[in-house]
Amino acid sequence: MTSRCHARRTFAVVLMLAAALVLSACGVTRGSDEGANRRLQMWIPNSPGGGYDFTGRAAAKVLEDSGLAGRFEITNVLGASGTVAMQRLVNARGDNDTVMAMGLGVVGAVYTNESDARVSTVTPIARLIEDQEALIVPKDSPFKTVDDLLAAWKKDPDSVAVGGGSSPGGPDHLFPMQLAKEVGIDPRDVKYIAYDGGGPLTTALLGKKIDVGTSGPSEFEGQIKDGSLRVLAVSGEERLANVDAPTLKESGVDMVFANWRGILAPPGISDKAPADLTTLFTKMHETQAWKDAVKRNGWIDSFATGDEFAAFLTAQDKRVETTLKELGLTDRHAGETHRRRRHPGRRHRPVLLGRLSGPWRHLCALRRNHPEQGFRRPGPCSHTAFRTSWAPRSSSWPACSRLQRLAATWPRPRKVRTSTSPRPATGRQSPSWSSSSRSTSR
Repeated sequence: MTSRCHARRTFAVVLMLAAALVLSACGVTRGSDEGANRRLQMWIPNSPGGGYDFTGRAAAKVLEDSGLAGRFEITNVLGASGTVAMQRLVNARGDNDTVMAMGLGVVGAVYTNESDARVSTVTPIARLIEDQEALIVPKDSPFKTVDDLLAAWKKDPDSVAVGGGSSPGGPDHLFPMQLAKEVGIDPRDVKYIAYDGGGPLTTALLGKKIDVGTSGPSEFEGQIKDGSLRVLAVSGEERLANVDAPTLKESGVDMVFANWRGILAPPGISDKAPADLTTLFTKMHETQAWKDAVKRNGWIDSFATGDEFAAFLTAQDKRVETTLKELGLTDRHAGETHRRRRHPGRRHRPVLLGRLSGPWRHLCALRRNHPEQGFRRPGPCSHTAFRTSWAPRSSSWPACSRLQRLAATWPRPRKVRTSTSPRPATGRQSPSWSSSSRSTSR
């Protein structure tokens, strides 16, 4: 009996040693920096289908297929047009195996949301590409040309809903604001609706929730090819080879606008890590597969690394602030930048811009349904997800950073009995009950 137990233990030890040798020979350790053995994380700061998503996944695929890196773990980090992803990147201090795709939209989002997670606090790796913006409409839109759009826009700016995949300060926001100023429209009269990336923006266009969308045309490649969406014009110096649409200059508007995208790493990584990551993306940039991806998506190659990219990021941070001031969209009040006319005799409710998270949606309802309970607070508003058209311009909601703290402490709306009559047995809501729960469930 004893010899049998001893034999079993010996066999188990030998098996464990053999397994350890096999695993070490295969090089499955995540921290390995040797080419195809290295596994990296790629964070995308918006929803699938957006420009960052296309760029980040294209880069990851080239790195994997060319053997420059191992398997990429790609994660879409949603929230506040990239501000949540930037904060998460800052919190990942010292992680040598994580990178994040980003661009002008993220720079603008952290500015308008008054976040401390600025691009100057993380590690710059590389600028990859530039991308043109486009004016995109549904296939049966009454706007057949840029002239049709501009004529209706000038006549009544409030009648044209413009949607973009970035928050105020981002490219999809700055482009229509600069276009409006160029054609003689006050940018503060533009009805702009922010969505969290190209995916939700595509849904809004196809569902005719907006009249025109502004974003990179590569994000709508499938819809443009099948004819469900049309491009009225692109914003670059020259036409795009894969898009049958004129430039704004060809359409009579003297304006050129370009977006860009690049790669960042967390702060506090090792002394060797920035150089290693820069070398990795430099080798990727030299591959034919990446050149083909740039051509296929209609991007413009604008590769830059090191101090050049760091200086560029600093300049872009200043660009957002300067442009907003030039357009008259200062004070960093997202709610104040999109003014709507008040219609007499109509009850004005909050205008929901994109999808709201639960706490913010509840706070919208609190402000609308219970102003007498002190839920209206003075102060600047930088929260880009909603605003109320009925509130005086001198009164607005707390800034986004304060709103997030309030969301954790303020009570959720509850059904308030205004009558002593019993609740109907059918379970349907009686007219005597508060409308808070109805408003927050939409």
